[in-house]
Amino acid sequence: MLRLVVVRTLVVALLSAAIVSLATVAETPSPAGADPIMVAYTIPGGGGSRITVGPDGNLWFTENDANKVAKSTTTGVITEYTIPTPGSQPHGIALGSDGNLWFTERDGNKIGRITTAGVITEYPIPTAATNPFDIDAGSDGNLWFTENSGSSVGRITTAGVITEFPMPGGTDTFTITAGPDNNLWAVGGVGLNRITTAGVVTPFPTQNSAGINYLGAGPDGNLWYSAITGGFRIGTMTTSGTDVQYPYAHGLPGDVVAGPDGNVWVVGDQLVKVRLVPDPTGEFTSLTPARLLDTRPGFSTIDHVAQGGGAVGNDSSIDVQITGRGGVPTASKVSAVVLNATVTEPNNSSFLTVWPTGVTRPTISNLNYGFAQTVPNLVTVAVGTGGKVSVYNLRGSVHVILDVVGFYSTESGPLGSRFHGVSPSRDFDTRIGSGGVPAAKIDQGGTLKFNVLGKGGVPASGVTGVVMNVTITEPTGDSFLTVFPDDVSRPNASNLNFSPGLTVPNLVAVRVPANGTIDFYNSFGATHLLADVVGYYDDVKATEAGRFIPVTPFRRADTRVASPFPAPGKIPANAGVIILFPGIGVPSTGVGTMVMNVTVTEPDAGSYVTVFPSDKPLPLASNLNFGPGQTVPNHVITNVSTGPTPGGPATPGRIIFYNKFGNTHLVVDVFGYFTNDSFAANEANAAAALESGPEIALGDGLNALTAAGIANGSTARGH
Repeated sequence: MLRLVVVRTLVVALLSAAIVSLATVAETPSPAGADPIMVAYTIPGGGGSRITVGPDGNLWFTENDANKVAKSTTTGVITEYTIPTPGSQPHGIALGSDGNLWFTERDGNKIGRITTAGVITEYPIPTAATNPFDIDAGSDGNLWFTENSGSSVGRITTAGVITEFPMPGGTDTFTITAGPDNNLWAVGGVGLNRITTAGVVTPFPTQNSAGINYLGAGPDGNLWYSAITGGFRIGTMTTSGTDVQYPYAHGLPGDVVAGPDGNVWVVGDQLVKVRLVPDPTGEFTSLTPARLLDTRPGFSTIDHVAQGGGAVGNDSSIDVQITGRGGVPTASKVSAVVLNATVTEPNNSSFLTVWPTGVTRPTISNLNYGFAQTVPNLVTVAVGTGGKVSVYNLRGSVHVILDVVGFYSTESGPLGSRFHGVSPSRDFDTRIGSGGVPAAKIDQGGTLKFNVLGKGGVPASGVTGVVMNVTITEPTGDSFLTVFPDDVSRPNASNLNFSPGLTVPNLVAVRVPANGTIDFYNSFGATHLLADVVGYYDDVKATEAGRFIPVTPFRRADTRVASPFPAPGKIPANAGVIILFPGIGVPSTGVGTMVMNVTVTEPDAGSYVTVFPSDKPLPLASNLNFGPGQTVPNHVITNVSTGPTPGGPATPGRIIFYNKFGNTHLVVDVFGYFTNDSFAANEANAAAALESGPEIALGDGLNALTAAGIANGSTARGH
C-alpha cells in the first residue's frame, strides 16, 4: 500500500500567508550547515487565496478579502492591483495562453484578466450568481472555470467570449485542473468530472464523493485530490475512472500539486509528501577504497588533491573536500560518508576529531593516540559546507590519512542499499581455524580470502556490503591490513595499522562482490586475524528500516563524568553499563541501530569490550581490545534492544557495553543512527538540520549490569 510520509516543516509559498512584502520581512538565519534561510513576509492586503507563476517570472496571487490581485518578485517586492468591482472576492488564478493572468470573482460573478503591467479587464458571466470558483488553462488555448452555484462549468476565450456547459444532474463544481489526458477535470457531484474541450462532461464516481475540494494533476499521469468529509483522506483517479483512496493522518488536507521531485505534495495543516518515486535518503553506496587525504610529503591521493600538505598542527584543524572525489557524488547528493581515518607519526599524545565543516566543533573524539603511534579508525560523518569535513588535532602535530569506503545519499542522491544489523557473530579466527580458515597467521604479502555470504546472520544472496569488526593480534612486525572486494585489484588504502605484539581492532565496511568473497591483505610480518560480523547491506526496501540519518556528533556517555558504578566510576570486570539511546539526542522513535565511536581509557588490565543489544545474550565477539593504561577507540554499529532487558529496564532502545577483565572507563560518542520500520512517522525529526550537537546529561539513561546479571541473563541496578 502507498504510504504518506511527513517531511520537515517548511515555509511554503502556497495559499494564504505565502507571499510577503519586502517592507515587513522577518528573517531568521538557520544555523550554519542547515537549510537555507527561511524568510517570512506579510501580505499588505491580508491573506492570499490561490497562486501561480506569471510569464514575467513573478508570483501572481489573489487576495480574497482585500479585493486585489497582486504580484511579487522572488525577493518579496509586492505590487497590488485593486479589482474595479468592489467586494468581488477573487479566488482562482491561472496563466492564460495569451500571456495574461486570468482570475475568478466569486461575488462579482465575473472572470477577470490582468496583464503583467496590471491592467484589469472584467468579463461578466451570462448566468447570474454562479459564484465562479476556480480556473485553469485548457489544452485548447482557452481558460476553463467552475461555477460553485451555477451548476455548470465555463469556458472563456482569450478574447473574453464565455460559454457555459451544464453539469449532469445540476451539479455545482469546485476545483478544476488540466488533466494529463488534455481534458479538464473538476470536482463536483459524485466525485470527479472529465470535461472535454468541446464541453462534454463525463462523471466518474469516487469511493466517497463528500468533501472533495482540491484537485491536481499528478506526475504519474493520474488525478490526485484531497477530501475532508467522512474522514480526512487523499485519493487518486486514473483518466479512465479507476479510483483509490488512502487515509490521511496529518491534519486537514488542502491543495494538491505535482512536485518537481516526481512526488505528489499536499499542503494543509502540514506539508506532506506522497511518495511515488523511490527515496534514496540514507541509502548506502559502497566504493572501492580511495585515498582522499594524505598529509605526508611524497605520498599521493586518488586525484593528487589534498596530498603532502604537512602535519596537522597543535590545536589546529584542516578542511578536507570529500564530495566530487573518489567516486563520491557532488555535495547535494551526499548526506554522510564512511572514511577510514589513520593518524601516524604524532609527536605528542593527543586525539583527533572529525566533524561536518561549518558547524561548531563538537566535544568528541574519533582517534586517540600516543607519541609515535599509528592508529586507524573507521569514521561515519555527515558532510558539511561545500561537501567537506573538518579534522582537528589537540596537541603536537600528526599526519592524517583519509580513505573513503562509501557514502549515504540525500533525497536527490543515487539509490543505494539499506543496512540490517545482526547480533555480533564471529566469522573466523585464525588462532583456532574457526570459520573454515587455516589455523595459521597471515604471512607477509599474504591474502586471506573469506566468503561472507550465508554466515552470521548475513543472507546467502542479495548482499551488497558487509560490516565487520576486524581485529589483528600477535603481529610480528610493523604492518597494515587492507580489506577489499575480491573482484578488484588491491587499492592504495589501509584498514588497520599495527606494530609488533599489539592487538588492534577496527570496524570495516566493504562492498560484497557477486562471489561473496572478501580479501584480507597483510603487508609485512605475520599476524593472526579475527572478524566479527555486525551487519550487512542489501536492496530489500519493504519498510523504512535501514536508512542512515547523520547527526552532528555528540557525547552520549563518559564514565569519568557520570557512571552507575561507585567512584571512580570505572566498569568492573565481567560487568557492563546499559545505555538508553532513543529520546536522548536522537528521536524517541524510528531508531533501530546506533552508529557510535566508543573509547576505553585508563584500563588497569588487558581486556576487551563487547557492545550488544540489551535484550540479547552476550555474544562471542569483541569491539575493542586493549592493554593496561591504553586509550583505544573504535567505531561501533549496534542494534538497540527491541524488548526489555532481562532483570533490568523494561523499556527498549538500550545497548550493553560489557567489559571482560579489570576496570576501565568508557566514552561513547554518537554520529547517527539507522532507522527501523517505524521510521516513517518520524521522518520530520530525521530531516533536522545539522547544528551544534544536543546538550546531554551524561548520567541520564544509564544502568549498571553486574557480574551476577551476566550469569543470570542480565541484572541491572538503576542510577
